Amino acid sequence: RAGARSRAAARRRTSARARRGSARARAAIAAYDCVEFVDDSSGRSGKYAVVETRDDGREAVVRALRRSESERHVWVESDEAEDAVVRTSALRRIESDFSQRKEDRRLDPHGERAVDAWALAEG
Repeated sequence: RAGARSRAAARRRTSARARRGSARARAAIAAYDCVEFVDDSSGRSGKYAVVETRDDGREAVVRALRRSESERHVWVESDEAEDAVVRTSALRRIESDFSQRKEDRRLDPHGERAVDAWALAEG
């Protein structure tokens, strides 16, 4: 009976570890994710696209996003900002769908230039 209890306790510990591990795997930041980053020095937050991850996923190269002029829930890459390297622990992934779109039909009526876009679930 004591052996059965210890085996049951071991199964609970193992399954708890497995759940934590799978949650970490789901939470890993990856390229093309849309994330929110709060700059500790200025206190400002913004939305960024992950360009790539480095150092076994502990750092990410991010690029600033700006709200699309034509769709309120869509964010596109900002032309003015430079890429930054930040710790992934400081990022919060935002549920989004990545696509490439024509942003300005007046300046690009034939669609030769696409922009990377993220449609955010939370706007």
